[in-house]
Amino acid sequence: MAEAADALHWRLLCLLRVAAPAAKVLECLLRLPPPPEPQDSPADPGEPDPEADGASSCGWLSEAGQAALLELLASDPLLRLLGLPRPYRRSLLKRLLAEVEGRRLALADSLAEGYAETLAEAAGDEAEEGFLYKTFAYGPAPDPDDAPSAQGPSASLPSPLPPEVCERHAARVARGLAGQRGPGGALGLEPGPTRPEAGDAADPPSGPPCGLLSLRLSSNMLAGSTGCHEWEAAFELAERLLGSPELVRGRRVLELGCGCGLVAAVAARLGAAAVAATDGSAQAVANCAANLRLNLDGPVRECGGAQELAGHAEGVCVCQLSWQEPLPPGGLPYDLVLASDVLYDPEAVPVFVGLLERLLTQPAQPLSEEQSSGQEGQGPCSSAAGAGAPSQPRPREVLLASLLRNPATLQLFLATAGERGLRVEALPGAGPGAEGESGLGGGGARAVFHAVPVMEDAGVRGRLRVHRILGPA
Repeated sequence: MAEAADALHWRLLCLLRVAAPAAKVLECLLRLPPPPEPQDSPADPGEPDPEADGASSCGWLSEAGQAALLELLASDPLLRLLGLPRPYRRSLLKRLLAEVEGRRLALADSLAEGYAETLAEAAGDEAEEGFLYKTFAYGPAPDPDDAPSAQGPSASLPSPLPPEVCERHAARVARGLAGQRGPGGALGLEPGPTRPEAGDAADPPSGPPCGLLSLRLSSNMLAGSTGCHEWEAAFELAERLLGSPELVRGRRVLELGCGCGLVAAVAARLGAAAVAATDGSAQAVANCAANLRLNLDGPVRECGGAQELAGHAEGVCVCQLSWQEPLPPGGLPYDLVLASDVLYDPEAVPVFVGLLERLLTQPAQPLSEEQSSGQEGQGPCSSAAGAGAPSQPRPREVLLASLLRNPATLQLFLATAGERGLRVEALPGAGPGAEGESGLGGGGARAVFHAVPVMEDAGVRGRLRVHRILGPA
């Protein structure tokens, strides 16, 4: 029972950190065992408590549970540092208040006061309206054999990350935010001071990577570039890499359409020798740079275009890059190209395929001695992710993750790639633990993102596709 309660409490914390829909939070609150009620005025032991049965069946909607939730919102280091958007906090507490009243439960003073405070709060910095921070946790996937029907309602929930992982990440975020505060305390996107760290945690060599990523994101499609939003295929691609760190370790990685920086941050933490996060949107690139600086311990360079990327041999950089921009005569020094959710505009497909063809057929650039020997990852599992780079170099390749929105657009991509002589392999089984001939996501210990509502949707998972693309034979 204690393990189940810990898993549910961790799920609640993860849901709050990603500003999950109130319905998801409410569902978790109802499943949590209620905390002990305060003993300020103990009832007569000879008299039955008429509210005891109701409290035990409503989880954290009990009076003590409401107080525990408000305490969690106020005490969690990451929620304190990054905050929750006023509209989200207001709608969440309003929904909980309505549920408590609808069930005729005792109302905790802290819930009533917390909701009143959200109504009285003044409007904040208009420049930050439409943006919010979300913190995503990734770690070992639950055992698929532990089905909820067989082992209880919480058997298939991921286990909490070690406390030191959260503590180190919170410390890193605090340092990063301190450096991003401009005059008067306003939050900007300029780089802050960094201090080398060992990472979020050192997991056992046999264990999957685990850690947290805090990302500044647009809260709706009208706020900023679409690249400032989190997209489903990026989570899928990141999970595949987390499941097979050897695909990234020691390699030079170029990401096309980096968006908020989720995949680039994972690649850097898994020990890539170099990571270049590129996007066509200047706003997305600036936001990605800020997110990478917030989550990584090393510096993040800003490159001015393809010519500067040609000299990028190690470390992390960001760059605004048009897919039509000419490449330098010697090509770009990357042997792994990553892209996710880029097949949404049919008119852009030929341009995208043309860039892939140029990248896959450019002259090979050998790794330096330091790069070929493998570098220790920056991330939470550096002992596992950074040791033992493969001695034989892998072929230059592209990993492309997509959410199937319009099948005709995917077919156009496949046909265009085939016309250019590119070899495209569909990797079977979207989602964690998928196995394919290339090994992507298969075998070994698996890692998944915890309590990301969109990735818990079976319909979404079923529409995710991952392809491996190679140059002409």
